[in-house]
Amino acid sequence: MSRLSVLARYVLVFLGLFALVQPFPMLTVPPDPFSGLLASGVAIVLAAAATIVFVRRSLSVQRLFLFILCVYIVAFAVLVTTSFVFTGLGVSDATLVSYSLSSVVFQAFLLLVSYAIAFHLVYRGGYARLKARFA
Repeated sequence: MSRLSVLARYVLVFLGLFALVQPFPMLTVPPDPFSGLLASGVAIVLAAAATIVFVRRSLSVQRLFLFILCVYIVAFAVLVTTSFVFTGLGVSDATLVSYSLSSVVFQAFLLLVSYAIAFHLVYRGGYARLKARFA
């Protein structure tokens, strides 16, 4: 591969992995600009290290971006579902947005569930089996 294509691969993988890593540090900090910059710095360091490993192992960039797309779709679906369930139970959504430990743990759990479902669908052939079952 040429140097330009290798550089493009590194940049694309870094942006993709940054999009995957960014939500976790942002869960733990309050919503002020300085804490957000600090959390973004942590995410940049983690994404840069993961990018080097990802590119050196020659993993598929196309599958990575499919995974990212699936993560955000599933995370949105999980968020909407939990919002509907909590509204039906009469629980305020403000308890989910607060920065208490239980709120952060619950949001991290929902995010990890989204990542696990997306991983199963993209990397373990879950989408193909699901499509074959309903076809």
